[in-house]
Amino acid sequence: EDINDIYDVEQTPFARGKFAAVRKAVHKKTGVSFAAKFIRRRRRAQCWAKDICHEIAVLMLCSDSEHIVRLHSVHETRSETALILELATGGELQAILDNVGELTECQARTCMREIMRALQYLHKKCIAHLDLKPQNILLCGENVEDGLKLCDFGISRVVEEGGKIREILGTPDYVAPEVLQYEPLCLETDIWSVGVLAYVLLTGCSPFGGDTKQETFLNISQCSLTFPEELFEGVSAEAIDFIRSALRVKASDRMSAAECLEHKWLKEPTPSRYLSDPAEDVAAAEESDDSTSDKENVACATNKTELESKILILSHHQQATLFPDAPTTPKVSRKAPPDSPPSVKALVKKFQLDNQEVIDVSPKEETTTEDCSARCSVITCLACAGLSVSTCRHHSPTSRKTLSLDQRITC
Repeated sequence: EDINDIYDVEQTPFARGKFAAVRKAVHKKTGVSFAAKFIRRRRRAQCWAKDICHEIAVLMLCSDSEHIVRLHSVHETRSETALILELATGGELQAILDNVGELTECQARTCMREIMRALQYLHKKCIAHLDLKPQNILLCGENVEDGLKLCDFGISRVVEEGGKIREILGTPDYVAPEVLQYEPLCLETDIWSVGVLAYVLLTGCSPFGGDTKQETFLNISQCSLTFPEELFEGVSAEAIDFIRSALRVKASDRMSAAECLEHKWLKEPTPSRYLSDPAEDVAAAEESDDSTSDKENVACATNKTELESKILILSHHQQATLFPDAPTTPKVSRKAPPDSPPSVKALVKKFQLDNQEVIDVSPKEETTTEDCSARCSVITCLACAGLSVSTCRHHSPTSRKTLSLDQRITC
C-alpha cells in the first residue's frame, strides 16, 4: 500500500544523511505523528536491500524495549524503503551539547544509565550497535530526564560466541582500537564508545580528537587519555573511574554492559565530589590503572542468550564501507588539503564478510619505518607506532578539540 495513502508526509526532511532522509509523517486516520526514514536502496551502483532488511530485523527484535526507538511499519517506493519509526520529539542529544557545551554530572549520569539499559538489552541478544554517539541518541522530551531512545542500527552486527567479524566501521572519535587494527569485533567494542560518550557529555570535548583523522586514530590506538583539571574541575572521582574502566585498549579488560550499570558512578544516587585537589586524585587513579594494566586477556562475554529471531548478515557479495555516514544525522564532509595523506580507502582495496571468514586486505608491498612519510596512511602509522613512534612523522602531541560540526564526520 502506498505510504501517501496512509500518512501525510512532509516534503522537507528534519534530518538528512548521505543515503537517507527523515521526514515527519502523520497517520491520516489516527493523527499520530511518526518519523519516516527514507533509505535509498541503491548506493554507488550497488543494491543495499540486505543491509536495510538487517536494520529492520534488528528493530523488530527490539520492539519490546522502551529504550530503543520502535518500528511501526515499512513501506517501499520505487527507489527507497521507508521505515515508519517512533517520533522522539526532543531531537538528538547532540543538539543539547551544541547549545550548552556539556551536561551537568547529574544529567550525564542520567543519560548514561538510560544508554546502558538500552545497550544491556542489545547485548543480551548478542547485538553490537557499533555507532554509539550523541547523534544516535534521541530525547523523548525537552530534557534528558524525560527519557532517551537509541536509534540508527544501520551498521549494527550480531556478535555470537566464537564468531570473528572484522570490519572497519563507526565514527572516528568513537571507534574502538580493535576496529582500527582490524581485529575481531565483540560486544565490548560498544563499551569503548560508552567511555568516549561519558567523557564528551561531561566536558563537551573529545578525549582523542586530533587535528586530522590519522592523529585521532593514533591517539585511540595508544589510548592517549588525560583528565585536565580545567575540564574535570568538580567532576567526581567515580565518573573518572567509570571512563577509565571503559576505555581499555584490550576489549577483554573492559566492563560489560551489566557491570557498567553496577559501577558506583551509575549505581550510587549521589557520588562524592572532590574534597582534595583533582590533579592528585587523577594521579592516584593513574597509578592504580598502571598496576592492573598487565592483566591477562579473558574470554569475551559467554552464556549469551539465543537470538529470538533470525538477523540478516551481510552477503559475501556486499562490500563494506569504511566509516560509513550514519543515515539519520546530517554530516559535514571535511575536504582534505592537496598535500594531505591519502585516506584508508587508498590502501584497503576490499573487504567483505564471507561466512565470518577473515579476508587479507594488507598491501602487496611491505611498508617499513623508512617508508613512513607524509604519504603514510592510518594503517601505516599504526604499524610505525608499534615499532618506534619517533620514526613516524605523523606522531605529534595529543590535541584536544571541542566537538563541533567539522569533528562529526566520517571517511
